[in-house]
Amino acid sequence: MNRLPILIIACFFLAQLCCITGAGEDRFVYEAAGKRDPFVPLIGVTAKGAESIADIVSIEDVTLQGIATNAAGRKVAIINDEMIKEGDIIGRVELKKISPTEIVLLIDGVEYRVKLYKEE
Repeated sequence: MNRLPILIIACFFLAQLCCITGAGEDRFVYEAAGKRDPFVPLIGVTAKGAESIADIVSIEDVTLQGIATNAAGRKVAIINDEMIKEGDIIGRVELKKISPTEIVLLIDGVEYRVKLYKEE
């Protein structure tokens, strides 16, 4: 009788058992060493100003990261990692208009136009 298949299966299960018992001891930690973090998206812009829309006090705190339109034609803007739609008022910010390439917003009643970031 050929015992090779049984031996291969036994070795496989033994290897799996060794991996399971040692899994909790060492955790993998990514060290960039000057390289790009592979878990950070290549496309898009990260917010650099205020933490949230409610924290915005000036135009320098605004980062327009994207504009999206759903199938019904409703648009939303992604500002400082949050989605906001036309007419929304959050803190000192009111989003007046969203176009395909820019937004118009009011901060403390002053109107600003912010163009969507484009890579060159």
